Amino acid sequence: MSGLHGIYEKYSRLTPKQRAIADFVLAHPEEVCYLPLKQLSEKAGASEVSVLRFCRACGFDNYVQLKEAFRHRNGEKLRSPVRPAFIQGESDKGGAGRTRLHRLQQICEAEISNLTSMMDALNADDLYACARLLMKANEVLVFAHDGSMIFADYLCYRLNYMRIKAVSVKLGDQTSVQATLARLSKNDVVVLLSFPPYYRPVHDVARYARYRDTPVITITDSVESPAVIDEGITFICPTATQFYYNSHVATASFINILASCIAVEMGSRYSEILAEQQSIGDFMSSYGAAWRAESRATGDKTWQDESIER
Repeated sequence: MSGLHGIYEKYSRLTPKQRAIADFVLAHPEEVCYLPLKQLSEKAGASEVSVLRFCRACGFDNYVQLKEAFRHRNGEKLRSPVRPAFIQGESDKGGAGRTRLHRLQQICEAEISNLTSMMDALNADDLYACARLLMKANEVLVFAHDGSMIFADYLCYRLNYMRIKAVSVKLGDQTSVQATLARLSKNDVVVLLSFPPYYRPVHDVARYARYRDTPVITITDSVESPAVIDEGITFICPTATQFYYNSHVATASFINILASCIAVEMGSRYSEILAEQQSIGDFMSSYGAAWRAESRATGDKTWQDESIER
C-alpha cells in the first residue's frame, strides 16, 4: 500500500488503542519514517503487537510498509510547492510590505529547490559505496577553498567523531597542499569541495591523487566543475542563489546524509562509539565538578577563571 488513506478511511472502525496509535503516527510523521518498532510502540504507549495489529487494520502487511508509506508522504510533501508560514494570512499587506514578503518567499523556495534537486540526484548504491570507502581509509584528506572550508571542517568533524581520521586542507596554501599530496597513498581518500567561483588548480589536485591511485570523491554544484574527473565519484549539491555565489543548504544536508549512511554501515560499532562518547563526557563532567568543589574548599580561585574562559 503506497498511501496513508487507509488510516483515515478506517479510523472510525479502529479500537480505542488503535486510534491512539493512529493519532500518534499522524501527529509525528517524520519520526515514523525512522523509528524502530520498539521505540514507536513505547512513544505511542502501546505494545509492539498492538502496533502490528494497527498496521494490518489499516491495510499494511507489516510495520515496514507503514514506514515506507510515511517516507513517501514526506518526500511528496518536501517536493510539493511550499508556501512558507510567514506568508499565510499576509495577503492583506500592500505595497512595499507585500513585495518584501514575496521576495522572501522566493528566497525560501530557491533554498528548497536546491535541497530537493540534491536529493533527487542521490543514488543509494553510490552513497553506501562512498560510505564504505571512507570507513576503510587510512586517512581522509578534504580539500576546499575560501567559504567551502567551513564545510570541509564540518565533514572532518563528522568523520572524526566516527573514528575516521580526516584532515581539512586549504587550497591556495601551497606548502600545506604539497606536503599533503606528498604523503598520499592508495589507502587514503581525497575529498574535493568545489563551488563557484571555482579555484581552478583543484583539477591538478584531483589528477595527482589519481596518479597516486588515491580514490577521489568530489562534492560540487555542477559536472562542469574543475574538480570533476572521470575516475572519481561525484555528488552534485546545487547552490544557486540570487544574492551571492553559493547557498550551502544542500551541501550541509548532503554531509549529514553521507555521515548517516556511514553510521548505518557501521552497525553495532556506531553504538559503541556513542557509548564511548557518553562515557568520556560523564568522566569529564564528574572530574570537572570534583575539581571545582575541591578548589572552592581550598580557596583556589582558578576554577572561576576556567569558567570565565568557557
